[in-house]
Order: sequence, then C-alpha cells, then structure tokens
Amino acid sequence: MDNLGFMTCLPFSLFFLSMGLVFSTLKGKAVTLLSQFNSLSKEEQKKYNKEQISKTQAKTFYVWTFLLGIGAIASYFISTYIGILAFLTWLFLFLKDAKNTPEQNFRKYSKKRKETE
Repeated sequence: MDNLGFMTCLPFSLFFLSMGLVFSTLKGKAVTLLSQFNSLSKEEQKKYNKEQISKTQAKTFYVWTFLLGIGAIASYFISTYIGILAFLTWLFLFLKDAKNTPEQNFRKYSKKRKETE
C-alpha cells in the first residue's frame, strides 16, 4: 500500500461516478436508493419532487467524483497527502448533509412550495 491517498480516492471516485450515472439515467425512480427518502411514509414521499431530488443527488455525486478523482490523480503524481486531504474534504461534505433529518434535506423539493411560488 504505497499510496494511501490514491488507493482511497480512486475507488470512491469510481463508485460515485457510477451512482451519478444511475441517478441521471433513472431520474425520479432513483430516489428509492436514498435511505432518508425511504424512511419517509408513502404519503410524505408524495409531497416531494422526486425528479428534482434525483437531479440534485446526481450533481452531488458528480461533484464528489470530481473532488476524489482530482485527489487520486494529484495523490498519484504529487503527494499522497493531497489524496488524504481530498478524502477528508469529501467526508466533511458528506457528514454535513448526513446529520440533517429527512424533512430538512427534502424541504426545498416540496411540491407544495413550488405551487405557492
């Protein structure tokens, strides 16, 4: 294990790229892969715009792919510490959203909110 930054960032980057493609392809159907969305009741789920949630999640996965991909490349060619820094940055971004309740995360996708604007 010569380069921890590269070996950490590359698999995550490829995984998030594949998830981004899944969410981009399946559109609204992909929200079933989000555990927080599945924790809502069926009635609650109907209140939210699934297409928009999926689109935003795909963009998030692509940002993570870019961040970790750059980290992997820089780690391979420059210093393993860059990859570790990229991974820690991703971890911060991930945990920032993971601590919220489903209602907090999906509030901006409310169908009712769109109708009143």
